[in-house]
Amino acid sequence: MKILRIILLFLLLMAIITCNDYDYYNPFIPNYWGKVDANLNGNVWHAVPYCRRSSWDHSRMTISMDRRNSYGELRESLDIFNVPKLEGSHKITATTSSPKPTEIGALLSTLLDDGDVFGDLFRYDSTLGSSFIQIIKWDSINGLICGSFDINLLRSNLNRPNLDYKDTLNISGDFLTKLDSI
Repeated sequence: MKILRIILLFLLLMAIITCNDYDYYNPFIPNYWGKVDANLNGNVWHAVPYCRRSSWDHSRMTISMDRRNSYGELRESLDIFNVPKLEGSHKITATTSSPKPTEIGALLSTLLDDGDVFGDLFRYDSTLGSSFIQIIKWDSINGLICGSFDINLLRSNLNRPNLDYKDTLNISGDFLTKLDSI
């Protein structure tokens, strides 16, 4: 009986160890939930979203739409920040990453190597036309958010390490995500 318990314990430990090889947990990767289907300058652009409360105003949120490579390394991130938790169309007006409390902003950044080398930075630019995020459905009980966006961005760095993109970008699409903590 004692040998049977040892064998069962050994098998249980082997199952746990084997599962952990496939269920890799990285504490630096946010709690992604949902999907993003978009077009970037006319090309299909898919990402996974992560939504969190604004640290200075809990009635607002930041929606990050990230693209990772097959190794899990971050390659691109579209961040729409200072979005009110209200249904409706919201105009993007902030041209910097530290806007006034009521300004909504957007930027797209790229990363190189293993995700720790900065690539390009694109910011909203009002000279390229209007940009918006529309919250079609906001479920304040469960934190579900469904919406669409149309954003015009201009390259803000001059060294241009990622020549895959032009100096101006238009990204538009739909998203479904969930607020990390309500």
